[in-house]
Amino acid sequence: MKFTILVQFLVLAVLPAAASAQTVSNDGYARDLSADVVKNPFGLCWRTAQWTEAKAIAECDADAAPKPMKKVEAAPAPVVPRAPEPKLVEAPRPQPAPIAVAPLEAAPAPVVPRAPEPKLVEAPRPQPAPIAVAPLAAAPAAVPVRARTQSITLGADASFDTGKADLKPEGQGKLGELAAKLRDVSFDAIAVTGHTDNVGTDVANQRLSLRRANAVKQYLATHGINAEKIKTTGRGKTSPVADNKTTQGRARNRRVEVEIRGTRTL
Repeated sequence: MKFTILVQFLVLAVLPAAASAQTVSNDGYARDLSADVVKNPFGLCWRTAQWTEAKAIAECDADAAPKPMKKVEAAPAPVVPRAPEPKLVEAPRPQPAPIAVAPLEAAPAPVVPRAPEPKLVEAPRPQPAPIAVAPLAAAPAAVPVRARTQSITLGADASFDTGKADLKPEGQGKLGELAAKLRDVSFDAIAVTGHTDNVGTDVANQRLSLRRANAVKQYLATHGINAEKIKTTGRGKTSPVADNKTTQGRARNRRVEVEIRGTRTL
């Protein structure tokens, strides 16, 4: 009973929609006896099993239906501007001839004033010549005389005991004479250098030679010689003046040399 009522409802719904259906030439949609598209009560077209997007129509499937090609209008032909008509140009009018003007007369030459007559000027009287006074003769300056370098050598055997740095009377006598001579001499420096033979170690000989040189410096300083100008050096056995293989040679190498440089004032 329900199935019969449903079939009758569908037939009644299809019949009024067929009156407003559109005629089509493809088989993608269901058609009635008038070949119009059949629509359901909701206004939707009935598709068949043969339906494809190529068979879609705009009335039923607007999105799938092919869009009509727009007609492209041809561009208008370019407008060629017309050439301007020639204008009549008025010829220039002839200019009047220039009027010649006679030159003006030259101005008279300027009058040069006469130079004033020279005046007599009295010459200045000659001044008496100054009396030249001869300058007084300057006193002759003291001419310093450079003294030659003086040097003395003190024999170590005569001036010191063996292995010691105390001055013996003979050595003190020679240094006393030297200090007396230096009182009239303005000297630059005094170099005192001690030497030994090759007996003993290098360190011991160097120390002994320096101690003897300092003993000579101390004696000269206590006899009026500026100690700041006295320089002492100990060379040990590095500067022999004779052969250390002989007794005489070793005795000559044991010595203290004193060298003075200065100028004598007259």
